[in-house]
Amino acid sequence: MLVAGVIAGRPIGDYPGGVAPGAQLISISNAGGNDAGLVTAFDWILEAKKRHNIVAVVGSFGQQNSVERNSLLGCAGSSSEVRQRIESLIRSEIAMVFAAGNGGNYLKADFPACIPGVITVGATSRRGSVMNYSNT
Repeated sequence: MLVAGVIAGRPIGDYPGGVAPGAQLISISNAGGNDAGLVTAFDWILEAKKRHNIVAVVGSFGQQNSVERNSLLGCAGSSSEVRQRIESLIRSEIAMVFAAGNGGNYLKADFPACIPGVITVGATSRRGSVMNYSNT
């Protein structure tokens, strides 16, 4: 809910609201937390893109990436099907935004945040410094 408020929160009193207070959000749950659920959700997003004017997907799920950024591989985790769906969404001009992870590692972002073309976000303090638990 925090991320939804940052994106589309409505201004109330002295509170400015989110960065896009007129945006509409679609919530998709993968309660089972499995790759098949993600593939199904990403397929639905791709199919519904035009009908709902979907421009971005934001996710805070992830799997630990065992590969450092300077490796030629750079990103490992989950199934190739999940990665393929994310890459398809990027090619269809849907911005994909995923959490870097909470491992405190400056050399690794978790999967799927490590996929080229994904916008990776981490945690910062109120003063703008990277939190010690956030991957970068």
